[in-house]
Amino acid sequence: MSRTLSHDILGLLGRAPRADDSLTLTGGDDPVFQTPWRIGHAGSTALGAVGLAVSDLWRLRTGKPQAVTVDRHAAAASLRSNTYVLQNGQRPVSWDPLTGHYPTRDGRVMFIHTNHPHHRAGALRIAGAKAETQREQRQREQQQREKHNPGRQPSQNPNQKPDPKDQNLGEGDNRE
Repeated sequence: MSRTLSHDILGLLGRAPRADDSLTLTGGDDPVFQTPWRIGHAGSTALGAVGLAVSDLWRLRTGKPQAVTVDRHAAAASLRSNTYVLQNGQRPVSWDPLTGHYPTRDGRVMFIHTNHPHHRAGALRIAGAKAETQREQRQREQQQREKHNPGRQPSQNPNQKPDPKDQNLGEGDNRE
């Protein structure tokens, strides 16, 4: 089924299946991880389409297609790659504060992925939002205070309610 869906994805881009396409999917079936979504299936489908597109580039260069093989477990793991990567021996921050689901004016929901700097910059540019939200500014200021006052615990008022602005993308943003 993933093989058919890979061709369906490419069909949406105007590429018809070819007789010499070679796409093999290995690694069993979902569930790969404990989740209600078939991420192994989705990941291998998308990567299969990418592999066939890369094979097309190879065909343009050499006149011959390439065989494409996608392991379903590896495809699923690639969708969680941020949990396996180390930078300078440490796990990077893998969930940007802006990443999340946001309601749109027409009642639908969109997911904004800002876990990479270029994704974040693009999302903010498209939304016309400030580069730093109020929540992030407060977090940065708190980190600076802690840096300059090591060992001192920030004062916490147990009766203080969360600031509702912490749930927004930023000042002036309409979450469209």
